[in-house]
Amino acid sequence: MDKEILDMIIAKLLEVKKIVESAVDDLDVDTIESPSTGKTIALDFDDADLSNVQVAVDDAASHLNDLSGEIETYL
Repeated sequence: MDKEILDMIIAKLLEVKKIVESAVDDLDVDTIESPSTGKTIALDFDDADLSNVQVAVDDAASHLNDLSGEIETYL
C-alpha cells in the first residue's frame, strides 16, 4: 500500500479522533452531590448538550463508515 494512502487513512482517523475528543470534553462538566438524594448531579448540563454529543458521535460514525468504504477499495 502506498504511503500516501496510509497518510490519508491516518489523517481521516485523526479527524474522527478530534470529533470524539470534542464530544468527551462536552461531557466533562462540574458535578455536585445532592444532599437530599445522595446522587451526583451534573451542573449546567441539559438535553441540548446531550444532543450536541449525539450529533458529534453520528458525525464520527459517518466519517468512519466512509473511511471503511474507501479502505475496502484497496483490499
